[in-house]
Amino acid sequence: MDGSSGDSQPEEFPNLNTPPSSHKSPTQFPGNTSEDSEPFGGIFDHTPASRGSQPPEKSLVGMFEAFLRQQNAHKSERPGIVVFGEPSPLTFALEELQYAERPKLHSASRQIYDETASLGIAAQPPRHLSETDLAYLKAKGAFDYPDEAISDALISAYFERFHPLCSIVEKSQLERDYREQKLPWIILHAVCFIGATFCDDAVIHRSGFKSRFETRQFYYEKAKVLFTVGYHSDKIVLLQAALMLSFFGPHIHSYWNPGSWTGFGVTIAVSLGLHRAATYTYSHFREVTSLLRRVWWNLVIRDAYTSALLGRSFRLNMSLCDTEPLTFEDFECVITCPHEPQADCHCKHPAHYQIQMSKLSLLLRRILISRFGPGESTATVAQLHQLLSDWQSELPESINWDQQTSPLPKFSVIFKIMFHHHVILLHMSKPERVSSPQSQTPCSRGRSTAIAESAASSIASTAITIMTNSALNGFPHELFPAFFLAGIIFYRQWRQSDSDSAEKTRASLDNCLIVLNHAADFWDPANWAVKLFDFLSSSSHDTGGNSRPVSQEELDVPDKLLPATDEVGSGSFNSPMLDVLQTTYAPFDTSTIFDANIPEGLGDIMLMPNFWLPAAEDLQMFPL
Repeated sequence: MDGSSGDSQPEEFPNLNTPPSSHKSPTQFPGNTSEDSEPFGGIFDHTPASRGSQPPEKSLVGMFEAFLRQQNAHKSERPGIVVFGEPSPLTFALEELQYAERPKLHSASRQIYDETASLGIAAQPPRHLSETDLAYLKAKGAFDYPDEAISDALISAYFERFHPLCSIVEKSQLERDYREQKLPWIILHAVCFIGATFCDDAVIHRSGFKSRFETRQFYYEKAKVLFTVGYHSDKIVLLQAALMLSFFGPHIHSYWNPGSWTGFGVTIAVSLGLHRAATYTYSHFREVTSLLRRVWWNLVIRDAYTSALLGRSFRLNMSLCDTEPLTFEDFECVITCPHEPQADCHCKHPAHYQIQMSKLSLLLRRILISRFGPGESTATVAQLHQLLSDWQSELPESINWDQQTSPLPKFSVIFKIMFHHHVILLHMSKPERVSSPQSQTPCSRGRSTAIAESAASSIASTAITIMTNSALNGFPHELFPAFFLAGIIFYRQWRQSDSDSAEKTRASLDNCLIVLNHAADFWDPANWAVKLFDFLSSSSHDTGGNSRPVSQEELDVPDKLLPATDEVGSGSFNSPMLDVLQTTYAPFDTSTIFDANIPEGLGDIMLMPNFWLPAAEDLQMFPL
């Protein structure tokens, strides 16, 4: 299994810095010493005491990889990532080995004992790169060490705002390696990129950059070039970096986007065996298995939510994965909590968030497959809605918004928004296929439409809360698509409302747009989301404003129990999409400009790409 295929079969629901001029460069090319460098890039201590008295036995895959390294010791190039999945012929061949006590097939934990320690950023460059590769990396600034004051602030922002939401490194060891300048270059730049994404505006101003985007892009490009040239070969370092870099983009016309970075992460994670429970078996080094499990489940979360946002297929096939769910024992914050072990205190909220988001991501997969998959779903909308309700009812009281009084704690607000985001995806009706204005038909408003509208209102009602009570860039990026979806619901209502209710609906839409507009500084999709609504609103005005009011007779249609689909007309526009986005945010330049050749009348379909495609008989409407 390569992990990159989409979910083609039903899935089981488990239980669950400064500009270049101010940078300094070491005299030597720093980095890990070779392809044999330690896979956690120094994230763990390398003393025998920290690893347990006896290292675990080698796995079959570890033996085979060691054999490959021995056979290729005289060559300059490094071996690539080999994917060992259960259905692979490599698996069947390796299992032909006869041992009295057969070792297990694969263990990612074993690599920590196989590899040598990283010598930090002052080490000699890896042997597998040529002089021209190293010169290219140096010219791109990949070996420029950030200004200490700025990098300190960015590292601090990383741990204060990102790490509680995505705990994919060991905090204490990364902090120590940063102070001792032992971090791999790609991790240093990736962490600074994340810090620039989540830090306060004051840090950006002190850094000397013109904007947050320029700061983020500065560090992103350094980490990206190290990844693409192949400077590092440590699989777990590459996986951690890929997860961090997935928070850049997507930019229109660019194949470097959250989905592609998630795809790289999936390939690496599956090659490590993180998708199978048998990998997490060594109990005498608990920190390693906990970190690997956190990395895996945060990858699962990123895969589900980037796929939902972009309307693309999943990179992971979860039906072939059986990694155990996250528990509190997998998190540092629980171990260091000063309160009573049984107390459900705020210290546990980051662990709650990641545990519950991993569960929600599995529900999201089922919703997307059921609503938008090509085949017939075995799960009904009512069943999926019940699963969502069950998830909410099982939330701990401290983060369950229905069991809290105003003002809601931060994580309660987050889960409230995420819940209603899933409800909208489950119940929002499909737009009508593209048609001419003359052939538009009135919509019928069923129960699912009403549920989706109610969920959108719940999301819009939180806009003031998250805008005033906390730094908006301290919220998870998975939160903001909820305001995008809610905006779609309000736009549809606004288009179909009479004059009495249109103003109220437009105000709710504006609430969502305010959040998206402010989020555009650090959540890239908000830029084109806001521009899309600008385009749709201006096109609505050009074509005569709102659609005709829907009569009461048209609304009084038989109400079926939670129908899987509930058709809503999206309207059709006379204006082509020309260059309406040419005036988008300056840092994005042409990467955010829409193709002027997109056909007329796409309307809502552009908002949810690839979720609803035209029928075969309608394809003649789309010029190829």
